[in-house]
Amino acid sequence: MLRLLLGNDPLFKVPQYQLVSPAEFLIYAVLGLLGGLLSVAFTKLLLKLRERFLRLPRKTMWLQPAVGGVVVGIMGWFVPQTLGVGYSHVGQVLNGGMALRLMVLLLVLKLIGVVVSYASGNAGGIFGPAFSGAMLGGAVGSVAHNLFPGMWLPPELTP
Repeated sequence: MLRLLLGNDPLFKVPQYQLVSPAEFLIYAVLGLLGGLLSVAFTKLLLKLRERFLRLPRKTMWLQPAVGGVVVGIMGWFVPQTLGVGYSHVGQVLNGGMALRLMVLLLVLKLIGVVVSYASGNAGGIFGPAFSGAMLGGAVGSVAHNLFPGMWLPPELTP
């Protein structure tokens, strides 16, 4: 179905990466640690907020998804990149085309949006963690490039 709707091209054009220094593995370890912490935070937030929604009076069940929709809608009004699956934004991150501040903002807002949306009873948004993972990886990569510019080549200069 995906190929029928989006064509046969890959969803993401990923530049060729190469290991320039073994010290890069330290950055990957930091990324793994932060990714694990983000995963735990996501899961705990989702479960706690879902529990809170379920404790609300039964007569509010029909209104609960609207709460999630309003939260996501307000975020989308001010930061439209938080809406949808974000394939184009993930592609920008993979190719070094997004600013660090925007990546961090999208990471936080998408996390909040997915948690509130899903916990309130909406069906959509649970694939948001893939988007958040891309933003986290891009942010860690940007910080690493700024702190250690000679450690490795940026994606656009990698042969």
